[in-house]
Amino acid sequence: MPFLIASLAILYYIPYIAFRSANTDMISLRSSIKAADIDAEKIAKHYFNIRMNSRRTMTLRVVFNILIKVLYIVVNLVAFLGLDNLLNGEYVGYGSKWLKWSQLENSVAYDYMGMRDHPKPGNVLLPPFGYCEMYESSKDIKHSSANKHKFLCELSQNILYQYCLVVLWFAIVLGIIFSVLGLLFILTHYAFGLFGVKTRGPTGNKLFKALSFRELEYLEFLRKKNIILYGEVLEKLKDNIIGPNAPSLDDEYSRRPNDTLPLYPSLPPKSDLYDEKGVRY
Repeated sequence: MPFLIASLAILYYIPYIAFRSANTDMISLRSSIKAADIDAEKIAKHYFNIRMNSRRTMTLRVVFNILIKVLYIVVNLVAFLGLDNLLNGEYVGYGSKWLKWSQLENSVAYDYMGMRDHPKPGNVLLPPFGYCEMYESSKDIKHSSANKHKFLCELSQNILYQYCLVVLWFAIVLGIIFSVLGLLFILTHYAFGLFGVKTRGPTGNKLFKALSFRELEYLEFLRKKNIILYGEVLEKLKDNIIGPNAPSLDDEYSRRPNDTLPLYPSLPPKSDLYDEKGVRY
């Protein structure tokens, strides 16, 4: 059992390594915004530079993130079906059979005298009893003897492994469910990013059309983690991509105060960035 768990741990570590490799940019961005000397100009220059990060690289990062979600599903299925094959095809339905058995009365569930017409699910998977044979032999000057004893013995380690495997069954099933939900979530997120981007005004429209989808993810991450830094980075991007003479994104926001369509990623209004005296928070 320890070697089995270690093998599964190595298997489940593969998607994590792939995730870390594909998202080195996002990990670096997270570290950058946690630094004491946060500089919006450096972030705009380093993470939104097409010379350093080509469109192809940005697109591949998005594709790799989708493939990593698929890899999580594949790893869970490989572990699940591999254990089923290892345990003679009795593992796929093990957890559901265990749940049905747990609903029986204790007097029936733990009866060993034939009150049940079916065995305990764990006993089918790993038998708790088995035949043991012991050989006895002795010899001296006058006599020699050899005996064989056969009796029923308990395999206590199998009883422990029954409970370990049922916990592992629920963990793998939950892993499959969450992996599928994770894939659906990221596909929905990307679909919304491609078709649901809402902008306010021509400046915002030009800016977001010039950015790759991965760069939009950077902006969304900044918006969630540091709204003030997010607004500063947007202004830097506006100056770098469109030009310093283009209308401010803050001005375009304030022109339509009753607009309910969110900017994705959204720019906060000035009232959220400045106090009553006009000083930035």
